[in-house]
Amino acid sequence: MSTPKAIICTSGGIDSALVLAMSVKKGRETIMLHFNYGQKSQEREKFAVVDLASYYSCKCHFVDLPIASWTSSSLLYGEEDNAGRTYVPFRNTLFAAIAAGFA
Repeated sequence: MSTPKAIICTSGGIDSALVLAMSVKKGRETIMLHFNYGQKSQEREKFAVVDLASYYSCKCHFVDLPIASWTSSSLLYGEEDNAGRTYVPFRNTLFAAIAAGFA
């Protein structure tokens, strides 16, 4: 019987780090995906993701998405966050579609 596999979309934050840890603990062959969509926190996120991949001995794919070219979300630019401006159109939908492609 083959080892179950898991693809984890990983930001480097506590939620995705916990899901990653749970997957590894269950003995799954775990592959990490990290998306760079131009977010202001990308440098910190990538640092955390690299550390997690090393700690859990997981393969990690880094995916660049040009979302910043079609939106003006404050998650992407240096301005202060304003209500309604932090939405990045279909960000999670894109992440899920790409993860499904890796599966």
